[in-house]
Amino acid sequence: MQYFVKAAKHINGTVIIAGDGPQRVHLEELVKKMNLTNVIMLPFVKKYEEFLDFYTILPTYSWRRPCWDEPLGLTIIEALASKTPVIATRRGGVTMAVKTGITGLFVRSRNSSEIVDAVNKLFDNGCAPCQNGRARAPDRYGKVYMDQNCRAV
Repeated sequence: MQYFVKAAKHINGTVIIAGDGPQRVHLEELVKKMNLTNVIMLPFVKKYEEFLDFYTILPTYSWRRPCWDEPLGLTIIEALASKTPVIATRRGGVTMAVKTGITGLFVRSRNSSEIVDAVNKLFDNGCAPCQNGRARAPDRYGKVYMDQNCRAV
């Protein structure tokens, strides 16, 4: 997340970071040190419905790569189902969910300049890449698809 905060200085919009994880204090200090006025730090969102509301108001959703490969990336699927383009790294199951130029964009891990370029590209294009995201999510990850494919195994 520190690379995302460092990128915020050059992002043409507001950056919202939600959560109370172990990096929060460090990130708050970094925001203050860099004198960033476009970064909003929010606490962990406890109610699932409130969390989903974020997807509908955000023009883009960026996901940080955890220290392990995400097997599916549920938050990415939720963002896509809400027609919110995703910016992610090519790790784990994320590569199956995000299609470059259709549902979002990929950036290299730990690369603030690529994050800036990707976020600003989505801001500038009015989030056009993700218009097919909502249609893709149920087709690829909905109950019917998962049931059929689990039975096939």
